[in-house]
Formats: sequence, structure tokens, C-alpha cells
Amino acid sequence: MIEYFIALIIIAAIAVFLYLENNWIKINRIKHSPKNLPREFMGMRIVHLSDMHSKSFGQGNNNLLKRVKELNPDIIVFTGDLIDSRRYEEEVSSSTMASLVNIAPVYYVIGNHEARRDEYDNSLQQKLINSGVKVLRNHAHIIEKKGQSFYILGVDDPYKDNRSYSKKGKDSEVLKRNINEALEKITEERAKDTLSQGILLKKGKGLSQEMNSIQWKGLSHESIPKNRQGLSKEASSSKNHFTLLLSHRPEQIETYAQCGIDLVFSGHAHGGQMRIPFTGQGGFAPNQGKFPKYTSGIHMLGDTALVISRGLGNSSFPFRVFNRPEIVLVELV
Repeated sequence: MIEYFIALIIIAAIAVFLYLENNWIKINRIKHSPKNLPREFMGMRIVHLSDMHSKSFGQGNNNLLKRVKELNPDIIVFTGDLIDSRRYEEEVSSSTMASLVNIAPVYYVIGNHEARRDEYDNSLQQKLINSGVKVLRNHAHIIEKKGQSFYILGVDDPYKDNRSYSKKGKDSEVLKRNINEALEKITEERAKDTLSQGILLKKGKGLSQEMNSIQWKGLSHESIPKNRQGLSKEASSSKNHFTLLLSHRPEQIETYAQCGIDLVFSGHAHGGQMRIPFTGQGGFAPNQGKFPKYTSGIHMLGDTALVISRGLGNSSFPFRVFNRPEIVLVELV
């Protein structure tokens, strides 16, 4: 009888532990000082979300939304896998993003799970756009304030063009091509000064009150050339500006550095899914394998900084262990 009672206690403790590990949201606060960030943008607060996989934190995702709002972000970036390709759930994903737009401007790129499902292109993407989400499909924005500016780029996950995870070199080629195209488009549009529209940051406390004069110019392209390698002359001239990139894949940090990106936000690795306590070491990540290097926090390669979110939800493996769901707050100082 005693053994039975002890077993029940152990099972209950494990159940509570796993529930908390998968539902108790952690805030990871990072301060970063980029070398060439324009002075007008010092103090900017960026909330980074990723890999929700259609998960809900309370009714209407209110627990997640409350935590994000408390951080008073100037912008919110979401780096892919909003939905899960294995259990596609569109409503919770679209409603959560629409609510985030009411907190701050939201920038979003697709991950490998959106790339796998035709429903995303056929339905969900338009819902996101209609709700005010800035969907960056190899797309760029210029942010300007008081004569100073920087660029936000977003690129598709390479799975969209390379549907085999075994072709790692191909992933780098696809990402370079997408980054190149976005940078070229900025150069063209700055020269022509067309296709621009003003979108103001939200009014709020601190920096956001001072940033109401920022002009957000949306720039896009219609096609991606298939044979370009590296950066063109036009793209190379664009990368002299401070450039922020949203791209799902953290393991491609060398590609981002080669393209001269200053600050990258990524997800995909789920923090290594199961983390070894007190070490910060994850167990496994897609495209990196066992004991991956790039799973969380901030990493530097030359002048390129990579910020990785551990994500919010789960996919094929249903549990997080010593790896709570995460909201990242980056303050540029």
C-alpha cells in the first residue's frame, strides 16, 4: 500500500513538472549594443516570439498576450512555425497574431511548418495580412526617424525551395538568394522613392512616445532569381546600413554573417527540446542534430549577432524538459 501511494506521488509530481515546463512562460531579457545602430533607435525594445505551433496559453492565448503587453515592446518579431504542419490549427494562430498587432507592430516570417502546408498560402497568410501583420516573404521595410534609418528584412524558410533537410549547402544558397533580393529591392526603392507608405509606431511609454514620427516603408518583390550567388553590387551597397533580419534557421549564422547582417532573429531549434540542467546545453535540434550549438540566447560571429528563441510550443516531440516556453525581449542600447 505504501509503495502504491509513493508511486502515485511520483507520477503526480512528474505530471505537474511537465505541465509547468510546457506552460509556464519564461522571459529572457537581452541587452545588445550593435556597432552601427543609429542613435535615434537606441533604447528600442523588441519582443521576439517563435515556434508557437498553434499552442494556447489560456483562453484566447491571454496568458501569452498579457506577458507580451507587460514588456511594452516597440515592435514584435515572430520567426516562424506559427502553426504545426502535423496538426494544423488556423484559428488560434490568426487570432493570436491579430491581438499582438494591438500591442505593437508585428513582423512575421514563415518557418518550415508553414512551408509544408498549402493551407498557409491559400488561407492563413491573407488573414494575417488583413489583421495588420507585416508578413515578410523575402520582403523588406525601411524604418526612418529624424533622418536616420535601418532595415528590417524577412526571408522564407529554405524548406520552401529545398524540401530535403539533407541538402545543407542548398539551404545556404536559397537564403543568400532571398537576402540578396530583399537588399536589392531596398536599393531600387530608395532610388525611385516609390511604393512607400507611412505607418506609425504605437503610442506608449518611454521610447514609443518619441517614435511616432517614424515612417515605415514597405517594399516587396514579385520574383526571386534562381541563379544568383552571394550579394550583388546593389545589395552590397544596401548592407552598409544597420540591417535586422528575421530568418527561421539559427544554424545558418555563417550565411547571415557572409551577407553582412547586423542582427538576426531566429527560432526553429526549440531550445534543444530537452536541456541539461545547469549547463545550458540542448539535447537535439533539427538541422543540427545531437547537442546543438545554436539553441537559445545571443551568439556573435564577427559583427553579426544572432538572437535565438527557444520557442513556445512543441511539434513531433510533445514535451519540453528543463526548457520552458520563452518570450525574448531585446533592448538595443
